Amino acid sequence: MDPTLIVGLVVFLALVAVGGALIHLAGRANHQAESLAPLARLASIEALLRQLAERGGELELRRLEHVLIDIRDGQKRLEERLTRLLEERGGREAAGPVGVPVTSEQSSLSERVTTRLIAMGFERIEIVTPLEDLEVAAGAAESEVVVEARRGGAMHKGRVLLQDGAISDVRLRSSYEAYP
Repeated sequence: MDPTLIVGLVVFLALVAVGGALIHLAGRANHQAESLAPLARLASIEALLRQLAERGGELELRRLEHVLIDIRDGQKRLEERLTRLLEERGGREAAGPVGVPVTSEQSSLSERVTTRLIAMGFERIEIVTPLEDLEVAAGAAESEVVVEARRGGAMHKGRVLLQDGAISDVRLRSSYEAYP
């Protein structure tokens, strides 16, 4: 046999072996790409996470704090308005603690004072001013009603100031403030 023929045959077999190896590697690479295809969704998930992180930065704590403060202020204004509406509403006839009839002016004034103190967070409200003086106070241009109430477990004593029959100021001091 001719040596060139043998070299040509070896080169041919080497080329066939290299071609087969390339086909085999291409098949494995294709198989590997198919198995990694589901992981391509991770890139879209990562993009969504970045968008969420950017939106989270938009929700600043200060903005939330201001919104909560606005809600609280609105609630206070609503409470004050409701209190004023209840104060303006007329009272009903009632009987006093000793069976003495109470006029609607006395009842209305005591209800308004009680409603205002409840709105301020007081409980166990007691109007110390006698019933006879309540009628005078309801009709006077300037007057005051002496009250006792509890808030936070502490006894508070003081006066509710009236101007033209409407509550103008509430001045109550706790017992621990009154005596140093």
